[in-house]
Amino acid sequence: MKSSPYSYVRGEAWHVLARYRGDARSRVHGRPTSLTQLAITIAKSKSNDSFAERWGVCHFLCVSEQQTLAHHSRFLRFRRVCSRALLAPVLPSSAFAKGEVVQAFLQRTAIEPGLSVCSALHQLGLTPRAIGIRNSLLPSQVLNTLNELGVTALPASTVDPIAEMLESRYDTPLGKSWRTLLSTQYVHALGLLRQAESAFAAGRSFWLITQNAFNQTIFLALQRHLGKTGHLGACRTTNKHGELIDFGVTLDANGPFSQHCPAVANCFRDVNSRRNRLPQAHPYHKKTAAQSTHLSARERAELVRKPRVAYASFAQLMP
Repeated sequence: MKSSPYSYVRGEAWHVLARYRGDARSRVHGRPTSLTQLAITIAKSKSNDSFAERWGVCHFLCVSEQQTLAHHSRFLRFRRVCSRALLAPVLPSSAFAKGEVVQAFLQRTAIEPGLSVCSALHQLGLTPRAIGIRNSLLPSQVLNTLNELGVTALPASTVDPIAEMLESRYDTPLGKSWRTLLSTQYVHALGLLRQAESAFAAGRSFWLITQNAFNQTIFLALQRHLGKTGHLGACRTTNKHGELIDFGVTLDANGPFSQHCPAVANCFRDVNSRRNRLPQAHPYHKKTAAQSTHLSARERAELVRKPRVAYASFAQLMP
């Protein structure tokens, strides 16, 4: 096993050892100290080129925990999202105690580890609270799955994926309900935000287009609320014919919204302005006739930094 140059071969060898670890007839059933120590050394390694081997190693350590109660499954806290999900079926029962690795699975922003243990929680008759996690801390997809399995009893309407995604990407504080603000437009806004998130890494320009569309959707919903409450930041969003006024016009620097809600307006104006200078929106600049350009990584980083303040301020204006 040590001599193989291929990590996937070494990983498969560890899977075989794991399968025989609990077999009393095998030589690895007892207390194979040397193998366990080798497995721990590999699990602690920070190398990124041996996924297959570490998967097999962690499989071996999870099975070993059932024999030794040595909490080897804790090494999974530091593994990739994919490997955590793959190892969920072999987690020892001790991993489901408070403070153990399943708690870390459920608290991750990435949903795969949490989803991977939903079935086990159902089979063991455990709730998230039993292992030290409040339902409000679970990703919505995990919470919905547990609710469908009967592990939790939480109305689906209390789940707010928009709040979760904004908190994850922009550190927007959780609290106000986006469902309350958006009402019947919630699903439409959620779809736009999900498209933006899916394109964040691979399609920067498309991310900007859909993020800007999301901004306009929540802006219109907020204006309906501000208009009803008589807020000074309320502005006209339709003309005398009932047609929508251009988003950029409603964000005019001299308009009421910009004057009374500058943190939000300035950010939304910058995002909308850059969106208008994308080739997908306009191939040439209207005033200069210069070619439009795709969004650069540096520009995206700047456009992510600004909403961290803007969305927090926006939430304060929500009902």
